[in-house]
Amino acid sequence: MVLLTERPGAERGLVRRAGWYAALVFVALRAGLSLLGLTVGHFTQNAPPVVPIPSPAASAGLHNLWDGLNRFDARWFTFIAQHGYDPGRAAGSAAFFPLYPLLIRALDAIPGIGALGAAVIVSNVSFYGALVALYVLTTHEIGEADARRTVVVLATFPTAFFFLAPFSESLFLVLTLLAFASVRAERWIRGGALGAAAAATRQIGIVLVPAFMVEAWQRRDRTEPGRRWLPWVGSLAVVLGPALYLAWWGVHAHDLTAPMQAEHLWNRQLAFPLTTLGRGFAQALLGLRKPDGGYWISEFGLTAVVIAGTVTVLRKVAPSYLVYAACSILVPLTYPSLLGRDLFSMSRFVIVIFPAFWGIAFWCRNRIVYVTWLLVSIPLLAWHTILFMHWRYIY
Repeated sequence: MVLLTERPGAERGLVRRAGWYAALVFVALRAGLSLLGLTVGHFTQNAPPVVPIPSPAASAGLHNLWDGLNRFDARWFTFIAQHGYDPGRAAGSAAFFPLYPLLIRALDAIPGIGALGAAVIVSNVSFYGALVALYVLTTHEIGEADARRTVVVLATFPTAFFFLAPFSESLFLVLTLLAFASVRAERWIRGGALGAAAAATRQIGIVLVPAFMVEAWQRRDRTEPGRRWLPWVGSLAVVLGPALYLAWWGVHAHDLTAPMQAEHLWNRQLAFPLTTLGRGFAQALLGLRKPDGGYWISEFGLTAVVIAGTVTVLRKVAPSYLVYAACSILVPLTYPSLLGRDLFSMSRFVIVIFPAFWGIAFWCRNRIVYVTWLLVSIPLLAWHTILFMHWRYIY
């Protein structure tokens, strides 16, 4: 990887190209999802789930151009931003890590924006930043042609709508990308701070610790003798994000383990990852014979694509990326859902595993494969978005 400080002029040019290309992709995705919001009210919808705040049924109207993705967990994030964590009324809120709601709350302080508007702004700005960061990082690691394909592949993934919804995925992704870019450029303190922020956004961010430690181990002989402690400190600094969050629960609710215990409230339990994957495959096969079996098929299919993408980049990228990708896949597989859909939410969890999208971009070096990917993935993205907007259980 070329260090970011070695060629400042070339780096500025790369960032400009990344900014323009990311802007085109972002605007296309944002416009497409907004137009899909106009379909709300024209399809059968499920009843909204019971949450601590009212969740009205989806209604037709121009408001769906910007708030059509305000579904499911988005309601939790805006609730927390407005009212804080509530161990009594909303014990499950502990599962939602604090940085995203805190940013919503800060932006909501500006008159006229509102919590939902603030959430949409944070997610959309974060995703644009993530596309720019992904373009730059991919160019350094693989090449600029692959960077362009990677950005498009990520933005057209069938569940990419989560990045623009009031969910924390886009904030987590941009922080993770910037953390990796800093660590790979041997800016360990900055990388550790960004990693801690990512781990304070989503609990899966803790997997950055082993990923960064692998990077530190590989660079141990290239670090100045008096500074060999720095990579290890930067790697372990990631722990500060979740540690501060747990400490908050210890002080305010006298329960350090509340965020972990909240997982049980969301119907998840410990299991062997391969068992979860096998059950997900079996459920997908059964789904072929069910009217609503598309849920099972989608969850297994998208998980399998991301696993295959990760396998594709073996020996092609730095081991730290592979550790991050592998852990990001294995951890959620270790806590499957108990609701008869073992891979429930996996189609959302996998979208932040950016090394897997490098693998998909490698496949797309073949023009026929690339065109086929777009012809299949874009309609699936549109269909998943419409289902989500109508309170179908894709989250």
